[in-house]
Amino acid sequence: MLYNTATVVTLVIGVVVLHVALFCLLLFTACLTLPSELLSSVLGHGVNFSDYLTLTWLLASIATIGGALGSGLEDDAAVKEAAYGVRQRQRIEETRSRSNEAR
Repeated sequence: MLYNTATVVTLVIGVVVLHVALFCLLLFTACLTLPSELLSSVLGHGVNFSDYLTLTWLLASIATIGGALGSGLEDDAAVKEAAYGVRQRQRIEETRSRSNEAR
């Protein structure tokens, strides 16, 4: 129970921090590379900072969801290798071997 709770909390913190970092990076990039004239011709109205925020939010959300879906394609061994340290994997293997010997 403790491992599961710690894993969920760690994942939530990691996703939020990385999503905010991605949002900030994309916002900086959008403001730097997208001229307001181009954006205004595409949107059909005058551009203000909230349009850049909306565009950045959309891009960061799509990238985060795409990353989550892509990570779902990983096999079980790769996930365990990323989630557990070497010592924890050794403990899991020792527990499995002991339970197999007990049978």
